[in-house]
Amino acid sequence: ACFLCSSMSLIDEELRGILAAIASPLCMAIGFIVWDKTWKGSSAFSLNLFKCNFASIIFVVTGLIFGFLLQQDDFSLEHIGWLVASGIIGIIIGDWLWLEALQRLGAFQVLVIDTIKPFCAALMGHFLLDEGTIHPVSYVAMLLTMAGVLVVSLEQNKLALSAENEPSDDNSHETETDRQETTRTLPPSSTMDAAASDVIQQVENGNDEEAVAKGTGSVLKSNQGDKQDEDETEDATPVVGENQTTSLRKVGYFLAVANVLLDTYGSLLTKQHGWNFTTWGINLIRFGCSGVAMAIVSVSLTLYQRSSRKSDNNEEQAWFQLPSKTARVWAQVSLGVVFVTFLCPALSNYALFQIPLAYALTLTSITPLYALFLEWIFWGRSKRPTFRALLGSSMSVGGVVWLGILNAQANEG
Repeated sequence: ACFLCSSMSLIDEELRGILAAIASPLCMAIGFIVWDKTWKGSSAFSLNLFKCNFASIIFVVTGLIFGFLLQQDDFSLEHIGWLVASGIIGIIIGDWLWLEALQRLGAFQVLVIDTIKPFCAALMGHFLLDEGTIHPVSYVAMLLTMAGVLVVSLEQNKLALSAENEPSDDNSHETETDRQETTRTLPPSSTMDAAASDVIQQVENGNDEEAVAKGTGSVLKSNQGDKQDEDETEDATPVVGENQTTSLRKVGYFLAVANVLLDTYGSLLTKQHGWNFTTWGINLIRFGCSGVAMAIVSVSLTLYQRSSRKSDNNEEQAWFQLPSKTARVWAQVSLGVVFVTFLCPALSNYALFQIPLAYALTLTSITPLYALFLEWIFWGRSKRPTFRALLGSSMSVGGVVWLGILNAQANEG
């Protein structure tokens, strides 16, 4: 962080904003890869609870080192109140909806919906921030950038679906490590429901029961039971699976769109009322208050749960409680938080005050481009980008460069 600040001090303000906005999604992509699937099976609320409070501690330490709260001698409780509100809207509610949408749709479908965020930002910035009318050519550059992101996302989603549906006749020759590696590297997808995941887990654990996947539903057959009941179960399962998957997808799309609107409005409130704070102070207020609020909810519900009924050791972990995980998993999750919840918002909030809101949210939405090449680096040839993915990334890079040129010309004018 020290090197980052000293390097940026030598660069023009607008260019620093653009570079910060471009670096922000890179941090997010790295954090997602670090996280991998460490939080699988745990609630979105518990992840949000942990990452907000852990990141707040880092913001306190960083703020004490580089300048704690204010960058100008203008302290206002009203501004703090609005920053708290932006945290509740964009983090507690928005991030929760985003994480829930991820569980229902998968990463790439959510990223596709995220492509409308810059255009929402352009409208909100124009009508609520008086940022002026964005030049029509800028919309073309934004559209080119987000179209490239969309192409990359759809292409990666297509590859993920083909990997999930690929026949595995040679499974008998695979080792346990091979099976675990294959499952671990598959991106999340709405086509694999909970029943199918259970079947895969049974296979990984070495259980030799016959797992039959049909449609989007799955049936785990045992050697006992009536044959007729088995047939009826197999016939019914695909219908139930399809209905459940369709319902989950509809809810997921609603949650993803709601997240885009809330996140954009939260960013608008941050830019409107955080101009006299440092990026460390803004994030400490937003994430700190959000983390405290969620901690109060968690503790209150935990106390209520304990007082209302006797404790059961076999009871499943409640959605409002932190899950039980190994020290290694917590270390991996914490490292992911450093990238996703500390570096990413620190850079993006800095960019927010240097360039127009629409530009900032456009540049911070290119996470799939970084993920495309980072996955190739981490997982090797199996994740090598296709021609279409490379074409989409080229479109986005062209749009990003175009936005930078347009922003420089606007400042000169």
